[in-house]
Amino acid sequence: MKKSIVVFFMAFMAIASNAQDPVLVDGLWFKVDPWDENAATVVANPNNEGSSGNVVIPNEVTINGVVRKVTTIGYRAFCGSKILSVVVGKNVTRIEDHAFSYSTVGSAIIGGDLEEEEPRCRMEWYTFYNCENLTDVVIGNNVYSLGDQTFQNTGQHDRDQEDV
Repeated sequence: MKKSIVVFFMAFMAIASNAQDPVLVDGLWFKVDPWDENAATVVANPNNEGSSGNVVIPNEVTINGVVRKVTTIGYRAFCGSKILSVVVGKNVTRIEDHAFSYSTVGSAIIGGDLEEEEPRCRMEWYTFYNCENLTDVVIGNNVYSLGDQTFQNTGQHDRDQEDV
């Protein structure tokens, strides 16, 4: 029993030591994906300073000298921010809950064309919840899932799963 606890503790510490602080690259904050060290997630600004202006989520980012695909926009990454528009890179496969909720975003381009063999993308719950300025959204045909209330209280509120 004692040996099992020690082994568990050592495994936990190895995983925890791989956790890293967010890294600022070209005005956006990223973390290495804990399940795929060749992937990165866009995360919220750790200083509680929201992004502003026009945001382009890149296809790749270099963190600690390693080029990684940007595959996820994390939980509340741009929540409450003052962004005007967002273009989501083709490698993003998941946009987590509340990623843009309560932001000032007015337009968004998400996903691409499946003919280009881009990864499929899913938008989770409340992605653009209460983004009152959001009136222009282009959703590529590689987006296969919209979470509940993705566009609730926006100019796009009547979009739903049937639109993808």
